[in-house]
This record gives sequence, structure tokens and C-alpha cells, in this order.
Amino acid sequence: MPSLFKRLLLLTALLGALCRPGPAFARDAFETPAAPPAASLLPPAMLSGPNFVVDPVVATDGYLYVYTLRSRFGDLRVASTALLAKRIAETAALAKMEQVSSLQEFGGGMVAKGEQTLQGAADLVTNPIGTIQGAVTGVGQMFTNLGQDLSSGNVGNGSGAAKLLGLPALERQYAAQFGVDPYTTNPLVRKRLHDLASAGAAGNITATALASLIPGGAGIAVSAVGATATLNGVDLTASPEALARQNLAQLAAMGVPSETAAFFIGDQTFTPTQQTRIVASLAAMPAVGNKGAFVGFLAGTGDPDVARFRERMAAMYAGYNANVAPLTGFVTIGSHVAALNAAGKLVLVFPADCFFWTETNAVIARAFQDFARGFPASGIEIWAAGKASPRFARNLRAMGWSFHDQSAPRLLGAPY
Repeated sequence: MPSLFKRLLLLTALLGALCRPGPAFARDAFETPAAPPAASLLPPAMLSGPNFVVDPVVATDGYLYVYTLRSRFGDLRVASTALLAKRIAETAALAKMEQVSSLQEFGGGMVAKGEQTLQGAADLVTNPIGTIQGAVTGVGQMFTNLGQDLSSGNVGNGSGAAKLLGLPALERQYAAQFGVDPYTTNPLVRKRLHDLASAGAAGNITATALASLIPGGAGIAVSAVGATATLNGVDLTASPEALARQNLAQLAAMGVPSETAAFFIGDQTFTPTQQTRIVASLAAMPAVGNKGAFVGFLAGTGDPDVARFRERMAAMYAGYNANVAPLTGFVTIGSHVAALNAAGKLVLVFPADCFFWTETNAVIARAFQDFARGFPASGIEIWAAGKASPRFARNLRAMGWSFHDQSAPRLLGAPY
């Protein structure tokens, strides 16, 4: 009952905010999100390669671009440009895994090869939207819920990721040799790694022996586009239990309440790699207070798209603290979280591909504006990793916000 009462109060306050004087947002002024063709969003190296091609038609939920990546190992729906870069890097590793699996040491191809082959360009673009299976991502739903009542209410049980904890040591060691995350959510890589490790165990092929068998050397994906930042700082061979103990110890040292930390580490919507990178981002901000607010915001995320989005949020805050201005601490805003900088401004970071001036975003902007006035904060800064529409930027600046888009290079050290 207290939780329901709190939600009703938040909803009432939000609706009241819409009725108070402020910038007028006419309904016909709102935008309908739309994505340009892939060629307008991606460099040539990400449009096609030896083992893949990206469909030219791109969808969007207004926050992330949704791509269809076709490869001779299988097709994938990929939500976000940053994740697409990682998936493309993984196709290079998959090609090496396929070559290794055909070697005599692995039974001359006892590991099942992908059945799909790369077709001509004309065949690949047939009904591309049908492959995407809808444009709404978990992130789009997160913003919709936030706009409704400033409370996500989107907590899953994470059962779909529970199998990650059962990864054998050899599988993790093999992943490290190929330079891929052993806990990747890419089903094509996960299956190939599992099959290779099973064959390797049967043939008593250690990770060290595997390194000498990989054509072109080990760690192929680490040097590929977008993969380096994903893997830096994480011991790919560490067990999930070891990573959990390490992360809990670090969170305790930061003053995060033990129950909050345990809830976050127990939420298997985040992979062990994602959790470790989040903890590393927080640890990189030693002078920033109230990290428990950020960890509490993460706990119970429940959706893989949102988990990746929030992992990148942590990295953006670390990048802001290092490259823009010192942060003093985190502050909770309903179900969301923001930070305060030394000048007393509320800082919001969003690793979105795009932003449009929609009715949902207008509601969210007004709610944040009201919170900043009552907190009080001396102003609001918003940093978006991708590009916002001119109307979105214009309306936020009209509200007195400091708005920065295309900030991924500055805050994340990456193009996306």
C-alpha cells in the first residue's frame, strides 16, 4: 500500500506539473520518431564486410536505432549503434571460431557450422523490417513508463540470464583467446563458444594450445571496431562468483549499503561483465557521493536493453566527471537518478542514439524541470551520446537547459 500511495502521489504531481504555467507544448508540435537509412548513420566499414551486411532500412523507438545484421552465421536484431559495432566485431571472432572448428584437432569440423550463407545484396534487403520484429526496445518502454509516472515498474526476474552463471572455466578461457566477452548476449557467439569448448574438453585442448591454432593469432575481436572498450578492465577468465565477490567488496568500500549492492549483483539481467564495468565506472569517481542511489537505481532493471543502456550511463557519468567537470554526488528522482556537479547543476546523461520532441519527452522534461526547482539545483545539463532533433534541442534550451548531444567521443571515448 505505501508503494501504491507513493506512485499515486508521483503521478498526481506529474499531472499537476503539466497544468502549471510554463512553456506551451502544442500537440501538433510533437515529432514522430523516424530513422534514416543505415548509410546515413554508419561508416562504410559498418555497412558491410567479409562476413556480414547491415540492412539499409533502420527502425527506431525514438531513443535507439534498431538494425538487422545479417551474417553467414545467422541474422540478429541489434538495438543501438554501439551494440551493432560490438556485434560486427563478434562476426570477425565467429569467422575465426569457424576456421578453428574445422581443424583436425577439433575433429575436422565436429562443431556445427552456421547453416546460413551470405546472399547477394538484393536478397539480403528483402523485407528487412519483418526481420526487425518491431522497433520498440526495452529502453523505449523505460522512457514511456518514466513519462507516465516517473516510476519504471519494469522489474523482471532475470530468469533468462540465469544460465550465464553455469559457464565452465574452459569456455571463459576460450572466449579470452578469441577476444570476446564470455557472457555476451549474442546467441551466435554463445553457441559457438559452447560447442568449441565442449569439443576442446573432449580433445584435451587447453586455452594455451588453442591460441596457437587460431588463424592470425588470438584476440581477434579485441582489435575490431567497438570491441576494445567493451572488454577493457575485465578479466574474461574470472568466474562469475569471483567477479561477484570482487564487485561486492568494491561497492562496500564505496559506502553502498550491503542490501542494495546484493540486490544489484543478484540481478542477472546484467551480465557479470556489465556489472564489473559499472562498478569500475563508479570506482573511477572516488570523490562522488551517494553511489548507493545509483546502484539502487540499477537493481531490478529486468530488461537486457535497459541493462546495457544503464551500464553506459555509468560510463558516461565517469566520463563527465573526468573530462567535463567534477560531480559531487548522485540524487534520486522518482525511479530515475541524476548527478549534481560542483556548480550545483543537475546533470542527466543518456546513451541514446537519438532524441525527438515527443509528448512523452515533453512530460519527462517538465517533471525534471520541476524537480530541479524544488531540489533546488542551479540549472540542468543534459548530455546525449547520439544526435537529437533540432526541435528537441531547441525546446530544452528554451526551458533554460544546457544541452549537449553527440557527446559519446567526449564522455565514452568512442564514436557511439
